[in-house]
Amino acid sequence: MKTAELKTALEVIKPPRVKSVTSFCSLKLDNETVTCRTSWYEGEAEVILKSPSQGQTVEILVDFLQLFDAVKSCKEATISLKVETYNINNKRKDFLIVNGSTLYTFPLDGIPPKRSVVKKQAHVLSDQFFNALSVNLPFALSNDSDRVNLISIFYDSVESALIATNGAALAVSKIKSLGNKDLLFPGREMVILQRAIKKLGISKVTLTIKDRLALFSANNFSFICTLISSTYPQWETVVPKYNSWHKSQIYGLELQKAIKKVLAQASLEDTNQYEIECQLLICTQNNVTLNRNDLTIPIGKTDHTNNQSPLLDCRLLKKLPKRDLTLRLDIDDEYNPLIFEANNESFFLIMPMRKSHSYTPSLQRK
Repeated sequence: MKTAELKTALEVIKPPRVKSVTSFCSLKLDNETVTCRTSWYEGEAEVILKSPSQGQTVEILVDFLQLFDAVKSCKEATISLKVETYNINNKRKDFLIVNGSTLYTFPLDGIPPKRSVVKKQAHVLSDQFFNALSVNLPFALSNDSDRVNLISIFYDSVESALIATNGAALAVSKIKSLGNKDLLFPGREMVILQRAIKKLGISKVTLTIKDRLALFSANNFSFICTLISSTYPQWETVVPKYNSWHKSQIYGLELQKAIKKVLAQASLEDTNQYEIECQLLICTQNNVTLNRNDLTIPIGKTDHTNNQSPLLDCRLLKKLPKRDLTLRLDIDDEYNPLIFEANNESFFLIMPMRKSHSYTPSLQRK
């Protein structure tokens, strides 16, 4: 089979936190396919590859990292997978031979049994869902008591929107309705779905919900995650309702170019990469500019002039959708949130940084 295909499949099904715990990969070989599956407490992922020349029908369990390293080190265009059996101390022992490299196998009961979700009342996910995943922020800086909720991606059934926050920014994206129940998808597990869409070129995914399980399935890919059974913070309360809103036009292409220049400048300095600050300035020439040190880069137009220069985290700006946006901000206070809107279907709320860097803004409200 093709080495690149097997490597991509393993990259897609890589479990979260794989380096901190021992992770296993189940390989099922038959005359037509190779099925790669990983399983962990919160979910499982599976990719089926076409490979008609295996010549074996067997299922084995191997260490995921050992298998991944063996496939990654293969320099040839094709790779062979073969299972050999030996008697050691009167006990049968299987070994996986990957292009000459021998890997130990483990009893199949070392991986949880495959979960079953009946594909009933499945939702066909639209491009809006995939676009929302690309800009959402599933990793939250929060207290232990609410971290499980805040690192999730929340589906609001009333607004038909995906919501995510990392404590300093909030992403809200309108999508096609997934039903009349709120859903809380685990953020770290949803990264696997993002990888599959990107690396496998998946264009159509169906979602099936059964009890606390969510099944995402495509032709050769399936992914099951356990929904979080808790409540999401009242995100609507952190969206300001100001009377002094001011709107400006932000050019998406110019913004992305400006962000690259700012990040390139920061990489050449001995600076804290977790605090790459920049300033957004509404200037007198009706321009909106992105500023850092000696860099002043026009990124948009405005019909209003003020002296605001809110300090923002450039890494958060990088997560904005790569298209033209409308910027809304309160002209009376530079420390109030900024909202970047895209086609009135989604927005991205960013909390300005304090100049002392001693204050971490939070989207939570008591």
